[in-house]
Amino acid sequence: MKRKIFVSIISIFFTTSLFANTLMLESIGAMGGSNIYLTYTSIGVIADSYAKEIYDKEQTINFVTVIERQAVVQKNYFERMMKSNDIPADDKPFVKKMIECYTLLIDEAKYLIEFVNTGKESSAKNFQTKREQAWKSISEILGLNE
Repeated sequence: MKRKIFVSIISIFFTTSLFANTLMLESIGAMGGSNIYLTYTSIGVIADSYAKEIYDKEQTINFVTVIERQAVVQKNYFERMMKSNDIPADDKPFVKKMIECYTLLIDEAKYLIEFVNTGKESSAKNFQTKREQAWKSISEILGLNE
């Protein structure tokens, strides 16, 4: 009888742990998806505001730097998750896509800052290229093309 109770308690514990882990991973995915979309949008609004002379050089660089730093933090957490082996194999492709998307967003921000600092056309082109790549990645992750 004690063995049956012990097995039942262990089963309940593992079932609850698995559910909590799944819920946590789904929550992290949902928040991450929202964050990449908002990061993309924020960089675009800041770039447009600079182009329309609403923000000056200093404001633009300050705003984009904050957005970039937040993206770096998010990317680092996803990289830590990937290295931790706490992620089920089925979820690893999603985490890898998130890391790749954050990399594109970080590069986009860096090229915007470079353009604002230098005015070089090559920086503007690189910004636009990364922006398009980031949107493609975000659309895929969020299923916007379905």
